[in-house]
Amino acid sequence: MKQRIDDLTPKIMRSGGVDIILTHAPPYGIGDREDPAHRGFQCFLPLMDELKPQYLIHGHIHLHDESADKRIRHYGETVVINACGSYMLEF
Repeated sequence: MKQRIDDLTPKIMRSGGVDIILTHAPPYGIGDREDPAHRGFQCFLPLMDELKPQYLIHGHIHLHDESADKRIRHYGETVVINACGSYMLEF
């Protein structure tokens, strides 16, 4: 995943950045889990630091055993949303 980010970041920066990043897995430490299959990607953190998207939307982490307030978290200027199952983003 880090290699993909490294390959795409210059092109993204030349085009003016992004508002939304859509991923399967969450960023490391932001709504992920301890077990290896559900641990988030560390490389998403510097990506959000550099690009400062308004949103990073991910899936993969089921929320059936948690309250809905765990769905939305913040990292710097980015709102991180767990859209697993479904989520309606309103502007």
